[in-house]
Amino acid sequence: MDLVLGDRAEDAFRQAMVGSRGELSTFWSNGLVGTITTLALAMLFWPLISNVWRKLKPASLSDHASSTLS
Repeated sequence: MDLVLGDRAEDAFRQAMVGSRGELSTFWSNGLVGTITTLALAMLFWPLISNVWRKLKPASLSDHASSTLS
């Protein structure tokens, strides 16, 4: 985490975790913070999400096409 965020961000993260006693709900404490946290997580996991979506999409299209032809 230190290489990506730097010392200040790591200290702020550690302080937030200590202050909240390890509760991750702190990062969804209000609308703005929750939105930023959710967007950051979505961007972090986007390669995985898009890969799964791409694998599921053709299967659902072929299932739909075969059911309409029957």
